[in-house]
Amino acid sequence: MKKRILKSVALMGVALPTMAHAEGWTPLITSAMFDGIKADLILMVGGIVTLFFIVFGMAMLMRAGGR
Repeated sequence: MKKRILKSVALMGVALPTMAHAEGWTPLITSAMFDGIKADLILMVGGIVTLFFIVFGMAMLMRAGGR
C-alpha cells in the first residue's frame, strides 16, 4: 500500500509540472528562420543555370562557326 501511494505521488510530481509547462510552450525554430537560406539557394541555382546556358550557348556558337 505504501509503495502504491509513493508511486502515485511520484507520477503526479512528474505529470503536473509537465502539464503546466505545456501551456506556455513555444517552438525554438520556426519556418520563417529559413527564408534567407531559401532565397540564397534560389539565387545560387539561378546562377548555376545561367552559367550552364552561357557555356552551352558558347559551345553551340563554336560548333556552328567551325563548319
